[in-house]
Amino acid sequence: MAEDETTTAPAEGAAPNRVALLVVAWLWVTLPFLYGLYKLIMNAQKLFQH
Repeated sequence: MAEDETTTAPAEGAAPNRVALLVVAWLWVTLPFLYGLYKLIMNAQKLFQH
């Protein structure tokens, strides 16, 4: 039997929800990472001040 192609295609209404989910997921990871990087740089500067 051949697989029906319509079962693997996403619904038209699902695309914006998927994009919103991806944006939220990337922000969920990126914002804490950038905050940690900022804190790292601020603390590293303290090590090299005279």
